[in-house]
Amino acid sequence: MNSYKYKCTEWDKFKEKYGYDKHLGLEDLPLQTQRIVLVKFIRHLYESKVSTSVIGSAVASLQFFMKVHCRGVKVFSDPTIQLARKAVQPSQRSESLRKEKSQRYPVTLDMLIWLRDDYFVRGDVDDKMTYLGCILAFTFIWRISQYVRDNTVNEHAVLAEDVRFKLVTGEIKHPWELKSIHRSRVECVVIVIRSNKQRCNETQYLHLGRKSNQEIQLLEDLIEWCSLSGVNKGEPFLSRHAVKNGIMRHKNLTRRMISTALKVVAAAFGFDACHFTPHGLRIGAATATRAKASRELVQETAGMSKTSNNDLIYEKGTPMDDNALSISRTCFSILTADQVKTMMGVRAVPESTRDQRRSAVGVRPRGRGYGRR
Repeated sequence: MNSYKYKCTEWDKFKEKYGYDKHLGLEDLPLQTQRIVLVKFIRHLYESKVSTSVIGSAVASLQFFMKVHCRGVKVFSDPTIQLARKAVQPSQRSESLRKEKSQRYPVTLDMLIWLRDDYFVRGDVDDKMTYLGCILAFTFIWRISQYVRDNTVNEHAVLAEDVRFKLVTGEIKHPWELKSIHRSRVECVVIVIRSNKQRCNETQYLHLGRKSNQEIQLLEDLIEWCSLSGVNKGEPFLSRHAVKNGIMRHKNLTRRMISTALKVVAAAFGFDACHFTPHGLRIGAATATRAKASRELVQETAGMSKTSNNDLIYEKGTPMDDNALSISRTCFSILTADQVKTMMGVRAVPESTRDQRRSAVGVRPRGRGYGRR
């Protein structure tokens, strides 16, 4: 019988390392030898620094193969094997520390206000595009796939034709038609979201008008972006055409651009940048929306099903009565970075210059780039 055709690459690497016959099958060995080989295999996986889940999957694959071929699997319940499996498990403390380090903090509105000043007002065209991605994700509680279209085709990403501006005259204009229109003539913008098949291909219409100063500012930023980016029909709305090194180039917003911007602003506010990712925009937006309004508004804005509890994944809470993240016990309507620090127990760091903060996350101080003001 030709053994182990289940594509267990780790098993093949193990046999090669220890000089076993490449056709060796665990079921062909006596029980005592099976025990020795299996312990060596588990140790090999541990020394290869694979995750405990991979170790479990590899051992389970061996057991499954032997079962379907009507071979005994007594060795897998042997105390020696159980001890070997337990030995490669991380301690509770190390696992807790790992989870704490990988915890995602919510991005707050005051952090995005800082980002606008540094990126949209004083940055180049790519910085402006990055800021708009962050603020739109926060405003509408978007997943990153809804505003970032990387090399792979993404049916959910907002395209230029999905954004429609309504003028005070009632006319509807697309982004590439706004170059000669003054911003005061634009009444609102409608962004169309194409949902996935799991949501029965629902279409969601998001409106942004002039009901508050923040809305007016974002609306006018979007109008300015349409004139600056040169985006055309069929292209992602958050993409641009700009001259670089004498050549007109087209570039889409990327996940990396968003991540870098969030780490820059996190360092500027005294956080450990490792806790901030694009997911933090969705967490911060859902938490702030729930604190200001209701759970139903979070579900409606984010396009989540009202029969599920998906929105609860993104909302942060704490039993501390005096903290803004204690959603059910306070009347705060806006989260701030200082309140996140209080909840997460973040230590204060000495004040430093903006360029020094950028250096902390590996971002060089900005030079004179194309598209700058």
